[in-house]
Amino acid sequence: MLIVRIALAVTFLTSISAAAAAQPVSCTVSEADVVCTEQGPVRGVPEGDTLAFKGIPYAKPPIGTLRWKPPEAPARWAGIRDGSLVGAVCPQLAGKEVKGEEDCLYLNIWRPSKIPGRPLPVMVWLTGGGNHMLSGQGMSFFGGVTYNGVQLVPQGVIFVSYNLRLGALGFLAHPALDSERPEKISGNYGRSRCCNGSTGISEPLVVIPPGSFCLEPRPVAETSAR
Repeated sequence: MLIVRIALAVTFLTSISAAAAAQPVSCTVSEADVVCTEQGPVRGVPEGDTLAFKGIPYAKPPIGTLRWKPPEAPARWAGIRDGSLVGAVCPQLAGKEVKGEEDCLYLNIWRPSKIPGRPLPVMVWLTGGGNHMLSGQGMSFFGGVTYNGVQLVPQGVIFVSYNLRLGALGFLAHPALDSERPEKISGNYGRSRCCNGSTGISEPLVVIPPGSFCLEPRPVAETSAR
């Protein structure tokens, strides 16, 4: 049964602050449209009254020896990363065709064009689709939906969306895979946490210094519908 999960105001400043303190960021930029992440700087692109930072990898590509494994922290990059394009959607069936690529673990962030004088709460969009379809940016098929923060960010939030591994690539459990894991349990790779596993956040997130996107702590609230 399709389960649609929408997270309303999921915030993670406290967790990110601890992770950032443990791994100091050496990135230094002065341009207004560039921010620093633990992996390197990213240049945003204007969208309405927002600045969008798209296609930020939150884990290494889950291919080869990393297929059916928990996500590993992404590699750092040299120079300023282009944040104008979203990453590929994760493989899924669209009618009789398979759409997407396995190298798909990317997130997207929208913040106000003008940085406000106060921290803002963060809303993390948890894509619906029953763990077998859709993506953090929406789809050209399945009704042509698009997810972004253009409408929400002007209301006073930071908007984050992300892709997760779907179907068998994200949730296959098998005795042969069990034997490869120290806990002897396989599956649920799509929802495995990344980069901040000791923080209690159940969704994968890239480490972002708290000063980059004007974050502040807020309670977690989530709704589910069947």
